[in-house]
Amino acid sequence: LDKVLFVPLPDAPKRVAILRTLMRRIPLAPEVDVDAVALDERCEGFSGADLAALCRESALAAVTQYFDDATKAEAEGRAAAGVASAPEAAEGESSRPLVHMRHISAAIQKIRPSVTAKDRIQYERMRSVVSSSKG
Repeated sequence: LDKVLFVPLPDAPKRVAILRTLMRRIPLAPEVDVDAVALDERCEGFSGADLAALCRESALAAVTQYFDDATKAEAEGRAAAGVASAPEAAEGESSRPLVHMRHISAAIQKIRPSVTAKDRIQYERMRSVVSSSKG
């Protein structure tokens, strides 16, 4: 192929749209503000793939915590009651894992932009060279 295609990293409004789409099927706790996450300065420079990784990491953290809590509750319940029964969700708790802001914040700490600032500058230079040579 002799075509060069430059796809810039999403700006803040595009990150909002991408993250809304990615999180559409993820069970979120009421306190999660998807727009605020996308606009968070720590997400600056994230590609669509980086945002997808953020969603996966957040969901994984929520599921891990959910099962850790359930296992702990079951063990405490058995020790207190002397019976082996599965824990039921307490009143006000969800019967499925929800992604909370703490999970998203932890994921943001782990996920790094796949395109470094140095790479971005280099891509911009290449785009400028290719654009100026066309015309």
